[in-house]
Amino acid sequence: MLRFLFIVQFTNASLPRLPAMTALEVYPHMTLTMLQQHFTDHFPNLQLELVRSDGTPVAGSKTMDELAGYPTHCCFVIDGDMPVAELEANFRTCFGVAVRVNRWTGYAWHDTDEARQWTLDHHNRQAKKSRRHTLLQ
Repeated sequence: MLRFLFIVQFTNASLPRLPAMTALEVYPHMTLTMLQQHFTDHFPNLQLELVRSDGTPVAGSKTMDELAGYPTHCCFVIDGDMPVAELEANFRTCFGVAVRVNRWTGYAWHDTDEARQWTLDHHNRQAKKSRRHTLLQ
């Protein structure tokens, strides 16, 4: 019995391209630190904060389940086409916590409360323009 091993060589120009990761999965055992890091990786000009009922930010490395205070068994995906309002609703429904998305405005981080219907990609693009404009001054 003969066995053949085929070796395929690719030049840089012909390398198969893998699709870029465009979505972030949020799951119960994800820590807050991990979530915020992945969110920043996907949307470098935005910040994600989980906030208490009094409006103060939640810090630490608790998991989503620990923040909820009970096992949730809830997962969802964050992608660029998601409006901020939907993101807020998903966290409230799945984990019982409030979130705040902040956008860089050129000189400081500001919440996106007045533009909740905008998508995360739209906010990220606007913040990128602000950052570029600030650097040019």
